[in-house]
Amino acid sequence: MSKRFSSVIALLFVAVFAHAQSRIEYHFPMDGSRYVPATSQIILRVSEPIDLEPADVTVAGDTSGVHAGSLRLSDDGRTYLFTPSESFAPGEAVHVSVAEQNPAVITPLFFSFQVQTDEQPNVPFLEPVPSPSLSSAAKSSSSKEDHIESVPDDFPVLTVGTNNNPAPGDIFLTSYKFDATGGAYRIVVDSLANPLYYAKPSKFTDWDFKPTGDGRYSFLEGGYSNAYLMAAGSKCYIMDSSLSVVDNFNATTSSTPYTTDFHDFELLPHNHALMLALATVPHVDMSQYVKGGNKNATILGAVIEELDSLKNPIWIWRSWDSGHYLDTDATNDPFTEDTIDAVHANAMQVDTDGNILLSARSMDEITKINRMDANGSLMWRFGGKHNQFTFVGDSIHFSHQHALRRIPNGDLTLFDNGNFHQVNITIINGTDTETYFQTFARACEYRLNMQTM
Repeated sequence: MSKRFSSVIALLFVAVFAHAQSRIEYHFPMDGSRYVPATSQIILRVSEPIDLEPADVTVAGDTSGVHAGSLRLSDDGRTYLFTPSESFAPGEAVHVSVAEQNPAVITPLFFSFQVQTDEQPNVPFLEPVPSPSLSSAAKSSSSKEDHIESVPDDFPVLTVGTNNNPAPGDIFLTSYKFDATGGAYRIVVDSLANPLYYAKPSKFTDWDFKPTGDGRYSFLEGGYSNAYLMAAGSKCYIMDSSLSVVDNFNATTSSTPYTTDFHDFELLPHNHALMLALATVPHVDMSQYVKGGNKNATILGAVIEELDSLKNPIWIWRSWDSGHYLDTDATNDPFTEDTIDAVHANAMQVDTDGNILLSARSMDEITKINRMDANGSLMWRFGGKHNQFTFVGDSIHFSHQHALRRIPNGDLTLFDNGNFHQVNITIINGTDTETYFQTFARACEYRLNMQTM
């Protein structure tokens, strides 16, 4: 082989290697997404760290034309956020190309999405809740290790029915009341229900008060809606070891205008956060799916966001993108209402392999979501209309569940609210016999065999 030919081969190898050394492994919005907010940022995560420049990203709307913007690198060193200088036009299609002019650095990528119209559905969220200041947390004067002897008159009565060799540790809980008359607290008690700490929320109620696993604590605070039991303007607050508020996370920003959901929150390494959020999809003709369906329904969808330490969204999953969930997957919704709570996500967790577990209450389903896939595809579905597993030793399955968790032995636990479970109860009173149905709840632990499903 001649030296000249060898040089040509070497140059060709270097060019191919450089061309393939990095690619876009995740982007938001997804290709073909609809109902994208007009102020959305564009998220690009590369497989290998590279220097991506604003000139490498071209964003053009069918109506609004080419958009200039800024490009910012997240603290993970691989996720870029492109922020357009101006909002997109309502209802337009937007086309994105990455590295079209610079394929030697990164594999070119092209995708498109459609912007939501500017007509907002009429969903009765309440006004945002005021944020607690660092000094207004209404902590008791006692330290967390001391029992509190005197509590307010509206403090909930806590009774221990059985105390037989309990596991060590304190119990974190919140009491709630959906009005402004009091009775809502976040509380820490010992195994005898002696209060060690309590604080009153700024307004209405707190949710999901718990340790974060790194010596801190978190809770979600927000308003409520009588119709949908949703938070409006919720935030998640981070407390230090002395139970003082030191930080907060909020899924609702100008670039991701979704409503923070109060059900669950997970603090990730490097002060990232995984948050649940809500979004509305307006003008859905449900009559095409079910007889008598509302022809102009508003669908309430689920959103999961990962925020970095600077509160930038670096990963977003939406329940209606790419047909993840169907509008008719809910198990008990009549689909004739003006507003349909089709998913009602109420728990999520980063699984041991880095992907996401999600509990969808309205669907009676636990879903595993592929966080590494650009489309956020569903890896498996457990329960509900699309169940992929055979239940062994459990003929009634779970319904309208809460509190999904992967536990150290690899099993899944959840609280089965049991809305669709019922037992016949017969009361005999003299010669009269009365029979009625009563629902029941239970705690469940499932072991999933992924080979046999």
